[in-house]
Amino acid sequence: MIRGRIIRGLRGLRGLEAWGDAARYDADMKWSALLLCLTVIVALGGCGNDAAPGSGGTSASKTSGGTSGGPRVITFAPGLTTMTLDMGLGKHIVGVDKYSPTDRLAKELSAEALPGVVPGAGELPGVVGDFLNVQIEPMLAVRPDVILICMQLSHFDTLRQVAPDVEVVRVPLDNLADVAAAMRTIAKACGESAVGERAAKDFEQQLADIAAMTKNLPKKRAMYVLGYTSPLAAGDKSFLQEMIELAGGVNVMKGEFVDWKEPSLERVLLLRPDVVVVQASPENAAEAKAYWEDFFQSHAPGDGQHNLRAVQVEVVTDPRWTQQSGRLAGYTRELAEMLHPELKKQ
Repeated sequence: MIRGRIIRGLRGLRGLEAWGDAARYDADMKWSALLLCLTVIVALGGCGNDAAPGSGGTSASKTSGGTSGGPRVITFAPGLTTMTLDMGLGKHIVGVDKYSPTDRLAKELSAEALPGVVPGAGELPGVVGDFLNVQIEPMLAVRPDVILICMQLSHFDTLRQVAPDVEVVRVPLDNLADVAAAMRTIAKACGESAVGERAAKDFEQQLADIAAMTKNLPKKRAMYVLGYTSPLAAGDKSFLQEMIELAGGVNVMKGEFVDWKEPSLERVLLLRPDVVVVQASPENAAEAKAYWEDFFQSHAPGDGQHNLRAVQVEVVTDPRWTQQSGRLAGYTRELAEMLHPELKKQ
């Protein structure tokens, strides 16, 4: 069942014309696809505490890593890699998953700053697999102390048997509260808990400020979609729904389905959103906006009950809108300003 939903999600993303065929955007497309798949896995697999002995703690007591003098960490999900870098803890990374932002690693980290690499050789943390391809050899080759994952721990049972001294820590990323918790977990794994505590408190405060700012504003009916051909929409129990609600909106897809799914266009018309936020590639942003505006205008009823011609269509082009990280606080603020333009003056 899980595999079927993953395949359908990937097929839906491949069918999105909004992502285009540009080679330089291909990595971001895969990044967003992975995030959706991981969301499905976490939602279906549950976020319970299924840690086994030696796999649930993050004592960060080992100090075998290179120039940082601290733990050597594999971040096995794009969001985990991004949060680690955002907190300035990239020096601990010795391995990443296939879909992590390796271009950013190359830009921000020099060889001299990376544990276990040859200074001046231009080497970077190795790509050690992805959530569909968990292999022991490439992971152990980078000599990690801690492996941070979003998937179920059972996928790492063999590795934990072969290398019991390596901590495998599951970091759920199902909702916004999980993001703050992940910051604390990542920093603790790196032996720098204070850094994670500061980042988490800042993230939580930003969300609290947005909630207070929109508390007394009228609720706008909103929909967040990926693309415009076979679009995927954010439904119930997705972190985008939380963002919409914090931004002073109501997710029209909340009662339709859980996580991400392709809605019928007829149903979209019946749900009558006030604001539609479309995620598209920069190359297709104008086309995506025109598509949705034309769609609502061409189906506007003449009964005057709801003016579909007035539906506000906003386009975002940064794929990190659908990646769980501390950046979601800033995007939630942007979303609040889309739903309530008057907030831009504040």
